[in-house]
Amino acid sequence: MILPGCTQAESLMLAERLREVVVLAGAEVRVTASVGVATYPVHASDAQELIQAADGALYVSKRSGRNRVSQAPGRPVSEEAAV
Repeated sequence: MILPGCTQAESLMLAERLREVVVLAGAEVRVTASVGVATYPVHASDAQELIQAADGALYVSKRSGRNRVSQAPGRPVSEEAAV
């Protein structure tokens, strides 16, 4: 998903909500959801880097046991600077 205007914190919160909904929807069958989150400009300077950062974070979720949300590593910035 692309979430224009969302802060890092909002993106993580929405990703976690999405993960929970997917897991609950699969109540009859074991379903998990692994999600990677990256935000501009914290994790990337352009669209291609942003997608790569989110993809890397997704694989962190998968390697960490699945069914979780992971954030791409990035330089710390204030929420105001990330908008």
